[in-house]
Amino acid sequence: MTLGSMLDNGLELIIGCEECGNSSVVDIPTLVERFGRDFPVPDIEQLGRCTRCRSYARAYVRVSGYRPPVTS
Repeated sequence: MTLGSMLDNGLELIIGCEECGNSSVVDIPTLVERFGRDFPVPDIEQLGRCTRCRSYARAYVRVSGYRPPVTS
């Protein structure tokens, strides 16, 4: 799965830390802008560190199901 396919299918990406339990939903369009549509989702685990405990070692990514678009 790539960032572009997640964006096209309205999926949500959750990045978390196994060390402290911190997690957050990540903005897919921002990731696509930064890394490109063809960037593999599993590779995101290697990119950063936890914003709470600052650990680099134990990140995980989870894909959440379809999110309907927000209409105004």
